[in-house]
Amino acid sequence: MKKLRITSYIFRIIAFLGSSRLAICISVLLLAVFLLGILIPQKGRLSPQEYELFKTFKPFRLAFLEKYRLMEIYSSWPVFILFGALFLNVTVCMANRWKGIWKRCIEKSHQLSAISGERSANSLPILDGGLNRGRDALQLLRKGLSRRGFRTYPGPEGDSIWAVKNRWAPMGSVVFHLSFLVMLAGAIVSSSTRFSGIAVLAEGQPFSGQKREYLSIIAKEKTTKAPPKLEFMMSNLRPTYNAQGRLVDLAATLSVPKKDGLREVAVRMNRPYKEGATSVLLSAYGITPLWVLRDTSGKELDGAFVNLMVLQGSEDRFDIPKTPYIVIVRLFPDYAEGKDGPATRSLVLNNPVFQIEVIKDEPGVLIEKPVFSGLIRPGEPARFDGYSLTFPEIRYWGQFLIVRDYGILIIFAGFAVAILGLLWRLAFHRREMVAWIVNKDGSSELQWIEKSDYYPHLFAWECKELVKESVGRRT
Repeated sequence: MKKLRITSYIFRIIAFLGSSRLAICISVLLLAVFLLGILIPQKGRLSPQEYELFKTFKPFRLAFLEKYRLMEIYSSWPVFILFGALFLNVTVCMANRWKGIWKRCIEKSHQLSAISGERSANSLPILDGGLNRGRDALQLLRKGLSRRGFRTYPGPEGDSIWAVKNRWAPMGSVVFHLSFLVMLAGAIVSSSTRFSGIAVLAEGQPFSGQKREYLSIIAKEKTTKAPPKLEFMMSNLRPTYNAQGRLVDLAATLSVPKKDGLREVAVRMNRPYKEGATSVLLSAYGITPLWVLRDTSGKELDGAFVNLMVLQGSEDRFDIPKTPYIVIVRLFPDYAEGKDGPATRSLVLNNPVFQIEVIKDEPGVLIEKPVFSGLIRPGEPARFDGYSLTFPEIRYWGQFLIVRDYGILIIFAGFAVAILGLLWRLAFHRREMVAWIVNKDGSSELQWIEKSDYYPHLFAWECKELVKESVGRRT
């Protein structure tokens, strides 16, 4: 009795694991998790600046979200448990259905009950009937079915035939369920090995893929911590604006070394450059002017390119190393005199003019007065305290989101397998027909029953037309 109870419990557990109710519950929970991931800011989508702002203005909320890993919800252990449960459900469901599907595909059944159910057979009288004449009618029907792509099998005594088209179509259900396992495997690989980093490059600056060249690494890989092997140089960057001054396109040209030399590829905000499982997407831009500091004799003391966010009328600043000076910068890309002061006609660098303030940071001074304030064009000096500061050259810089995701290719392969399974099951669905001869008082009658997994009424009409075409006109 105990063994029977244990066996009964095991079968109940297996039935529960393969049930549609469990699949629905898991799907609802996964949907809720993904909705939370949309509503709650995720680390993988926050830039370092946005994360710092979040930390500054909402520290308690950030602490709560990080404590329960809600900002990394897609790689948290509850999600892995749900994926594992869905994997188990699909596997058990497929195992439960496999035996019946395989049996249906390999059997060559001439039993009318196998396809008839409770329906009555269709019939066609055979004129000048008889057993031999009836068998001739079956042969004509068999040839007609073969021309339509059916495989036909004669009955044991030659007085019936079984015809089937797309015999292996039920296997499409197995392939469709298998696609879920492929997608689940891809999701697990993606969440556990995804690499995402941000790199900022100026025009003419090379990138070799070293870890130190990244401004930030948003998501580190858990299995392979090295960044993707990637090498290129940003040759140029060109923003395009409409008449209202709105950005409509942002394109960068990358020079990528290949075996046959350098190859130039274009990267846009919505069109990444892809190399294997790695994609490079242009996500932001700005200007990077070259500043040069000289003394009264004209000797160059220091200089460097500095990335500034000043194209949209905002203000940015930078420090001059080894000096107490801070430079506050605004830019008028296409300078014009407005009613209220300096203005710009457009965001294109047609006539760039800098508005700068140089502040000396002195200890103990609460209110700092600028040592220089004014407008300068590229190459013109700003003179203060025996120094001169110039901006002889202006370039663009671009911010690139570099992502390597091995799992996304597996997920796409899973979608392809799912489409293949659906097409196999639905577009090439299984159709069957059993036909036989009935002899009564020296007359013969051709009877048949048809079955189609989908569109049964259409298939019934096709069978009647097929019988009339193959047999009716010849008997």
